[in-house]
Amino acid sequence: MAFVSPLSVEANVLFTTASTQTPDSLKQLAAAVEDNLRTNIIPFWLDHSVDTINGGFFGVVDAKGQGDPQASKGLILNARILWTFSALYLMESDPRYKAMADRAYQYLDTYFIDKKFGGAFYTVDKDGNCLVDLKYTYANAFLIYGLSEYHRATGSSSALEQAKGVFNALEKYAHDRQYGGYMELFQRNWTAVPADIKNDIGDAEKTMNTSLHVMEAFANLYRVWKSPQLAERLEEMITLCLQKIINPETHRQFYLFNRDWTSTANIESYGHDIESSWLLVEAAEILGNEELIGQVKKTSVAMAEATLKALHPTGRLIYESIDGKNAGSLQWWAQAEAIVGFVNAWQLSNDPTWIDRACLAWDFAEKNLIDNDYGEWYWGWADGKVVKTAPKVSAWKCPYHNGRMCMEVIRRARNRE
Repeated sequence: MAFVSPLSVEANVLFTTASTQTPDSLKQLAAAVEDNLRTNIIPFWLDHSVDTINGGFFGVVDAKGQGDPQASKGLILNARILWTFSALYLMESDPRYKAMADRAYQYLDTYFIDKKFGGAFYTVDKDGNCLVDLKYTYANAFLIYGLSEYHRATGSSSALEQAKGVFNALEKYAHDRQYGGYMELFQRNWTAVPADIKNDIGDAEKTMNTSLHVMEAFANLYRVWKSPQLAERLEEMITLCLQKIINPETHRQFYLFNRDWTSTANIESYGHDIESSWLLVEAAEILGNEELIGQVKKTSVAMAEATLKALHPTGRLIYESIDGKNAGSLQWWAQAEAIVGFVNAWQLSNDPTWIDRACLAWDFAEKNLIDNDYGEWYWGWADGKVVKTAPKVSAWKCPYHNGRMCMEVIRRARNRE
């Protein structure tokens, strides 16, 4: 069956009539997400994620908060834990947050960062022994993101130097000097990966997802390291998003690409679209290029509007469609990003209906995704019901999306006071 927009007549009426919200709704929304952050998300990670048996953090924690001491540990999860608790400590000087950030940094430094070839391994076993030594550009971008935030929060000079080192490795080995952007995957020594090695991006030479998070990482690093070369690359990534990745007709992003940025797949990823809509603005503002800032602000609102195709009247945002077919219903991270993206669209457009949408998206998350018994958020929604059995912590289930959403909404509300 062809994918059909879930927006009904009822939903279109809701979003085109006069807004029921006011700017004060941002304060109310911030209060609600702050309560969730403090009483649900943070306590879960403090109480259930720390691996007191093998060190660092559990690679898997089940739906009831039980950690698996035999599980392998991934770079993406650990880098995101580092970013989250560094950001929390930067927001509030709570020593518990610093202890978590310190633990994440020490584990990454000891077991993941490749002292010989640069960058970091993808996966280690429970004892920290390397399992997958492939260098994924995506995962190493998150390492930059986490290390630069840790430096911002603690002043760690070693973390900053390591972030610079990962950037330099990507610049030397992964950057495409002909077409721009970054190639996806390398062997440990940064040479080409043999064709028989399988990976989760298939034959794609470049992806929207990696490009988005490279831009995000470079922007965070540029906050603390005003390198002209880094500024050039950050501008390049923003420009590529505007000129190659975002479809100018639909305002949605292409997903997979050949090296020359020819799109190779018909995937609409609404979660990534709404996430990109606000991260683009953040990156341009950090860079400080006024011309780019003006461009991305217009593009940002258009991207947010394009995601309304996937916004259900109840407030849930469908994750993506492939070849016109709904694939995957809802995932927790996309729901969290929708809340930030809709708040951002309101701030850029002054159209109060975006606050309606943000509050509606939060209302769905609050009623359906938050586990008030065991803590944290459920993985998502599928086949008309909440997925309650999936792990709360895994290689991809982390505190980064929902935790960051809470912090972003809180920050934006405070900045309006």
